[in-house]
Amino acid sequence: MNQLEVTECIQYAKESIIRYNAIDNLINDDDYLKWQNKMTDENDFYDYFFGGKNNLNFLIIAVLISRPISGNRNYKIYFEKLNQYLTEFPELQTDKGFKDKITNLGGVNFFSTLSELTLAVQLKSMGYKIIFEHPFTHKVSGNRRDVDITITGDKGEEIHFEVYMPNKELPPNSASGFITLDAHDESLFNKLKGKMIKKFGKAGFSGLNGKVLLAVNIAFMQLLNLRNVLQPVEEEENVHREIFKEIEFAPEVDGVIIFRDDFSSDNSFYSEALQMSGR
Repeated sequence: MNQLEVTECIQYAKESIIRYNAIDNLINDDDYLKWQNKMTDENDFYDYFFGGKNNLNFLIIAVLISRPISGNRNYKIYFEKLNQYLTEFPELQTDKGFKDKITNLGGVNFFSTLSELTLAVQLKSMGYKIIFEHPFTHKVSGNRRDVDITITGDKGEEIHFEVYMPNKELPPNSASGFITLDAHDESLFNKLKGKMIKKFGKAGFSGLNGKVLLAVNIAFMQLLNLRNVLQPVEEEENVHREIFKEIEFAPEVDGVIIFRDDFSSDNSFYSEALQMSGR
């Protein structure tokens, strides 16, 4: 991008961020400088922001909130949600680890982090105390990991949640009408298995008391959601059953929660299913 485009984008981002007090508290001058350098390295302004090669991230959303564009997508709702979550958990406004996650411009980090926050808000509304990034250790390797959310009840009992937001777009040929609705989305289940093994290992861990649950936000699985619309009861039951089966690959995981939240409205959170392992 040329310097004029970069300067314009940074100004749009600033205009968006200062509208939201909690988000503004999170961001400082170093972040704007980092984004400025990032955009300077990009070849084409329109390709980066509108070309579709990048998932929506913190910077793109910040720019598109203030930059007039055609289309009906409401980009403001994402910052409104984030600002609400940061107000609910003000300690995150000064947490560098959290800021590094939510402002990471790669992959789907922005929506993955929102998935953690929306579940945390639901749990807090039920009266639980919330702790983020509770550390634990793999027994054999000694590798240290963090579980996304830990809740504590009145008697000190703990439940831990590892949040996962798989995403998969419709196949490129779907616009031509060629799409197999009854095909299993193997990538979802392979990713789910890999996620649990990487996070929790195969030989146990120490440092977490109480139950450990995997929480899966399936709102961004486009093919799965299309099948769910066309075959709602059967597909929903199949997806839940397949996801529940995956907990057998992580013996230390006690259950799975399935929910949907695409953050597109004020009340976009839907809890779908809970299955405990029975171990």
